[in-house]
Amino acid sequence: MVAVVWPAGSGSSGPPRDGAGRLRVLPAPGPRRGLTPHPALAPHRTPALRRRPSAAVYRRRRLAAALLLSLVLSLAYLSLAHLGAAFPGSGPLTASGGPGSAVAVADQLYVVRPGDTVWSIAHRFQPGGDERPLVDSLISELHGAALQPGQAIRIP
Repeated sequence: MVAVVWPAGSGSSGPPRDGAGRLRVLPAPGPRRGLTPHPALAPHRTPALRRRPSAAVYRRRRLAAALLLSLVLSLAYLSLAHLGAAFPGSGPLTASGGPGSAVAVADQLYVVRPGDTVWSIAHRFQPGGDERPLVDSLISELHGAALQPGQAIRIP
């Protein structure tokens, strides 16, 4: 298809002509090479339909999500444990030696004073706690002998 175009208001009463008086033929207006038409004028293309992922892909995705979630939760737990908030009784303000708690104490030496008894020594080292296990260990440490002032005994 060929179209004849001439500018309006050019002062001539007819279409443009070449020097010999013949009509000048111009190509029809349209998109130029290298240019894309306006999106509203572009032909509508239907998007390609995507296939649904297979069951194996869903399993891999779920496994990756579960691993990521467990990693995040374990890091959060360890960071709280580092601060002492995750493990009950392990914080810096925990009272030790209360009822029901076992406190590991290194062996100590005690020098017996005049008037000390096995029970008074046990009460001095375990105030408010059950003194009977300490009395039994002191008696076994002494092998049943009486206490002598100035004697050093090991407190387990």
